[in-house]
Amino acid sequence: MEKNENNINSSFIRNKGDFVFMISHKNELITLNKVTIASDSRKIRIFLNGVIYNNNEDQLIEGFQSQGIDYIKQIEGSFVIFLMVGTQFYILTDRVNSKKAFYVFIENVWYVSNNIDALPKDKCHLSLDGIACYLANGAMFNDLTLFQEIRSANRASVTSFVNGQISVQSYWDFKFEYSAGSIFQQSQYQKELELLLIESVKRRYDPALKTAISLSSGYDSRAILGILRNKIIAPNISCISYALTDNPKQDTDADVAKELSAQCGYPHQVLVSYKGNLIDQLKNNAKEGKCLSNFCDELDAWHTLAASNQFSELFVGDEFFGWSNLAQESKENLLESVKIFGASGISRLEPYLSKKIYHQLRQCLNKLTDDIYEKTNAIPDDNDKEDFLYLDQRINHVLMPWREFFSSQVGFVHNPFMDGTILEFMQKLPPHLRQNKSFYLKTIKYMFPDLFSINKATSSGHEVNWQEELQNQKGSLILLIQDTDSRLDEVISKKEVMDLINGKGSILTKIKTFTLTKLQLLGRKNTFVDKLLRKLLTVPGLYQKGSSIPRDKLILRLFLIRIYLSPSSLDN
Repeated sequence: MEKNENNINSSFIRNKGDFVFMISHKNELITLNKVTIASDSRKIRIFLNGVIYNNNEDQLIEGFQSQGIDYIKQIEGSFVIFLMVGTQFYILTDRVNSKKAFYVFIENVWYVSNNIDALPKDKCHLSLDGIACYLANGAMFNDLTLFQEIRSANRASVTSFVNGQISVQSYWDFKFEYSAGSIFQQSQYQKELELLLIESVKRRYDPALKTAISLSSGYDSRAILGILRNKIIAPNISCISYALTDNPKQDTDADVAKELSAQCGYPHQVLVSYKGNLIDQLKNNAKEGKCLSNFCDELDAWHTLAASNQFSELFVGDEFFGWSNLAQESKENLLESVKIFGASGISRLEPYLSKKIYHQLRQCLNKLTDDIYEKTNAIPDDNDKEDFLYLDQRINHVLMPWREFFSSQVGFVHNPFMDGTILEFMQKLPPHLRQNKSFYLKTIKYMFPDLFSINKATSSGHEVNWQEELQNQKGSLILLIQDTDSRLDEVISKKEVMDLINGKGSILTKIKTFTLTKLQLLGRKNTFVDKLLRKLLTVPGLYQKGSSIPRDKLILRLFLIRIYLSPSSLDN
C-alpha cells in the first residue's frame, strides 16, 4: 500500500493539500496531484485534505475495498476526500463540511478542486445571487459562490461524475428524534454527554505534537481546557488569545483566558488582533477568505501565530449544543436568529446603487431566504427548525470556512465538539434541553466547577471599531478603488462604492431608508405595530420586516468582493 509521508501519528490520518482534477464527458480523468493513500493495486486512490480520527491508512483502504462508497458513513474526521475507485471519481465531505470542495462544468470538462482559485473563474459569469448573499451575510449559504457556474459540495454528501453528469447523494440526515419520556432521562443523558465530551477530545489529542488551544472566556473552549487538564492530564498544552494590545484590559476575553490558563498551569500568550493597516487587512481577507468566509477581524493575530511556527495542532471550541429560545413564529425571526439575513439586510445600500441592480439583489435574497426556509417545512417545532438551520447553514457556511481559511494557517484545526457521536446525541435531546444550551452548560459546569467559578469577560477586548477605521483611512480606500479595476464594476460601479464611503447618496432615498429602518426596528419589537405598518405601507418592498446590516460591514464586504474580483489588487 502506498503510504502518506505527512502522516505522523499512526492512530489517525492527516494531510494538507490543494487538489485539482479534470474529468471529461467520457470519464477520462486528469490530475497531477500526489496520492495521499492508495491500495497495492492502485484501484483505490485517496486524496485527503484534513484529518481522519478513527482509521489508520490500512483500515481506510480496507473499508472502501470491502464496503464500497458506503464506508464514508463510518469515518470520523474533519476532511474532504477525493476518491478514485477504478475510473470512478467521488467527492466525499464530512458531516459539517469543515473542508470545502468546488466544481464547475466548462466546455465539456468538469473541474474539481478544494481550492476555488484553481478553477477557471475567468470563464465563469458573476453570480448576482452570490454577490447579494455575501453583502447581506458575509458568507455563502447553500452552494453559492461569486460565480454562477461554480458550486460548492454539500455537507455529508457523496458527489460523483459520470458521462458529463453529476450525481449528489446525502449519506447522513440530521433529524431530531426525541421521545416524550426524555424528560425523565436527564441524569442518564448527563453521564452520556460527559463521556462523549471527554472521548471527543481524547480522539483528537496526541501528546507527541505541539498543541495550542484558542482560549476565550467563553464556555466551550473553557470546557475543552478542563478536559485536557483534568481528564487527559495533557502536559504540553499552550493557550492563545488575541486582543487589541499585547496587554489586554481587565475583564476582557484575553484577560480572563489568562486567569483560566494559570489555574490549569498552562502557558498563555496574547496576540495583537489588528495592527492598523486597513488596506492590508482587506487584501489579506479577500485573498485568504476568497469571499467564502466571514471577515476576520483578528487576521493579524493568526498571521503572527502561523509565522512563529510554534504549533502543529490547534483546538477550537465550535459546537452544536442548541441556540436561543425562539419566541416569535415568523420566517424573518427564525432566519435572523441564526444570522441569516434577507433583502432588508442590504437596505442601507439603496441610496447608492442603481434601482435595477438594487431590485435584482433584493430578489436574489428573497429567493435565497425562501429556499433556506423551505428546508424546515417538514420540521414542526420552531426550536428544532432553528437548531437545524444552525447546523445546516451557520456551522456549515460561516464557522467552518472561517476556521479553514484563517485558523488552519497555524496547523491542523481540531473541533472536538463537532464529533459525530455528539451530533448523534443531540438529535435525541428535546428542545427544552437545547434552548440556550441549558443542558450542555449544566453538564460542563458540573464537570469543572473551579473553571466555571471564574466569571466570563465583560467585553471581548479584540473588536475593532471599523466605522472609525473606515473614516480615518477613507483617502487610502478611495485611492485603492481609483487605481484598480474589478469585475464587480460590471454590477456596482467605482463611483457607487466611493459615494457609499463618502456618504453621498440621494437625500430623499437616505431619508426614506433611515425612516424605514427605524420602523423595522419598531415592528420587530411589537407585533401589533408590525401588522399596522404592513397595512399602512402597502407599496411592495416599501416595508419589509427584517434587520439592516450596518453601513461599515457593507463597505467591508463590498471591498472584499471588489478586491477578490481584481487580481491586480491581490498581487500588490
